[in-house]
Amino acid sequence: MTLNMPYDEVVERITSETDLSKEEVVKRINEKVKELGGLITLEGAAHIIARELEINLYESQQTQKPQPIIIQDLIDGMNNVTITALIKRIYDTKVFTRNDGTQGAVQNVHLIDKTGFCRLVLWDDQIRQFGDMGFARSDILQIIGAFVKENKFDSVKELSLSSRSQIETDPKNINKDDFPESLLDFMKIENLTLNQVDIELIGKITGIRPVSSFTKKDGSEGQVASVEIADETGKIKITLWDQKAESVIEFKIGTVIEVIGGYIRQGINNALEIHLGKNGAITKNTKAKLEISDEILKSESTILPTSKKSSEPSKEVRLVDLDEKMSNISIIARVTGTSSIREFQRKDGTTSVVGSLLVVDNSGPSRITFWNSMTDYIKKVEIGDAIRIEGAYVRLGLRGEPEVHVGRNVVVEINPELLKDAVPKFKLEYTELGSLEANNRDVNVQALVTRIQEIRTFSKSDGSEGHVLNIGISDNSGSVRLVAWDEKAIELENLEEMTPIEVLHGYTKEGSQGVEIHLGSLTSIKTLEKADAPDFSNIKPIPKYQSEQTPVSRVDMVDLEEDQFSEIRGTILKVYEGKMYYHSCSQCRKKVTETEEGKWICAEHNEVDQQNTIFISLALDDGTGCVRVTFFSELAEQLLDMTSENLVDEINNIGIQSVITKLEQRLKGREIVVRGRCRKNKYDDGMDVIASTFQDADPKTEIETVKSSLKV
Repeated sequence: MTLNMPYDEVVERITSETDLSKEEVVKRINEKVKELGGLITLEGAAHIIARELEINLYESQQTQKPQPIIIQDLIDGMNNVTITALIKRIYDTKVFTRNDGTQGAVQNVHLIDKTGFCRLVLWDDQIRQFGDMGFARSDILQIIGAFVKENKFDSVKELSLSSRSQIETDPKNINKDDFPESLLDFMKIENLTLNQVDIELIGKITGIRPVSSFTKKDGSEGQVASVEIADETGKIKITLWDQKAESVIEFKIGTVIEVIGGYIRQGINNALEIHLGKNGAITKNTKAKLEISDEILKSESTILPTSKKSSEPSKEVRLVDLDEKMSNISIIARVTGTSSIREFQRKDGTTSVVGSLLVVDNSGPSRITFWNSMTDYIKKVEIGDAIRIEGAYVRLGLRGEPEVHVGRNVVVEINPELLKDAVPKFKLEYTELGSLEANNRDVNVQALVTRIQEIRTFSKSDGSEGHVLNIGISDNSGSVRLVAWDEKAIELENLEEMTPIEVLHGYTKEGSQGVEIHLGSLTSIKTLEKADAPDFSNIKPIPKYQSEQTPVSRVDMVDLEEDQFSEIRGTILKVYEGKMYYHSCSQCRKKVTETEEGKWICAEHNEVDQQNTIFISLALDDGTGCVRVTFFSELAEQLLDMTSENLVDEINNIGIQSVITKLEQRLKGREIVVRGRCRKNKYDDGMDVIASTFQDADPKTEIETVKSSLKV
């Protein structure tokens, strides 16, 4: 018998069917966890308390009638779902070995209706039972009493079965018009979109790149190959990984193939690609008839080199007229920004070097990307220089905009005598700090350094060291935080306070205390002579630790307002359940996702090294109300008095529930003062606080605070 009722629902059931308050129920559950030595989860303890109070949770679940639903309305965590769908694909069974050495099996079934698709996931004996029902492609089935989970890799909703679930092979009262055969049609290349999964496609092979090997981050060897296919609507590249890569030897140019279970990713120059991982398949299709135009068949290949030597003269192009298919072009522009030069390893194991310039001509701005030996030119230019490029080609950049690429055999001239006046002199436009908004892409400011914090060093997933430095800067309109990472952090560590600086090509993000300026690969910083800087004489230096001592309004929790930066005092009541850490980008600390190939992808920095970022959420009560307060990273380490690595190790060793129990024993009843920004909780419209600083409440200080607030 399997119970799926979540912890919070169990607590609500006990509260509603007894005279106990919610606090009393939670107290009994926590005492039961302690009684059993922390060897049971809170959910398990809640079920035990329910049984002791003679509350039949199972019977209540049985009386609930499963609610019919369509695929687009599935939500992660739903229970007792009834859904009618069409079978599009039954995938092969996968056998695996569990951690305890036993064998397990899993099988996926691709289900569709007019609103979308989902997966039915079958385990072990469920696979045999499903097979005995004789289902096939295009059959309609009805699933009763399933529960919903969201796949962490591709966000597809998955249906799982419990012991009470049922499957009907010939559901009654079904309108066949709701499940037309057209739902089973193969997709067309022109209709593919980024991040689609479970792709089914038919196409003719127009290009093949054979298998090459590379070394994965874990030291193992990987394989990759690709084919290009075309249909009546266009061309696309298919990337095959590991064992799937070996299948290219079975095909040749002109073979018609069927692609099953692919997923769409963004490839070089932002072009869409189909990737085939462990759940994908590619097979010959001898029955399909494709009528593909010569225009598509002869169009530029998606997998063969596109940079070609040409004896023809270069065509001069304005930056505003750049198009991703252009080659052998000539441009004249002025440099407005330079990037650092980065070395990286390609999938075939070779090493390449890349760097960029920001440039502008009479028509507007763009970017020039230099490869390998051509990156030497980046070291030779200065902001404001004129540059001429001849024989370059154009590709789409990370933001989907065309940019100029410079490889071998391209002519580069810096400040050519006859052309240096062909583009306008570079004139910077600066933004006042008080006018900055989040998500500005290209920010230039002049400001005064008012505070430099100590550089923080952390370990990346590959064992190397990462660095981050926070700098307070001010101008006559306001103050913001400047955030530098790695090499830029080290370069700026010795910057002196009260020094005027110029920041070019930064970008802004919303931080815990407002808008922050972050330094990207193309950001440059230089100190200014006082004669060249605005008048900052009215700006005073910020004393060390002022951020902890500056008066901030003390607010009762009941009076907290959204987006307000406030100080609250309260007593810790509990530690909220949660994973307590997430995998984050080593550069920006945003969440990253792992691909099937074991790579970590950041939405902002693409493939990155990942690190563990910890957080802890507490219930804090001051008598007027109770709010959730969340502490991240170093602040969480300070509160818990343990490092991120130690916390993650303990979670992995003894389990999250045991860790939460131990932390509650240490933290519960502790009185603290927290400063942070308020935000509205999307679930109940209550206020949550993201902590910026905290300290233990000091009785003497609190007495003085109360005295000063009294009107005598």
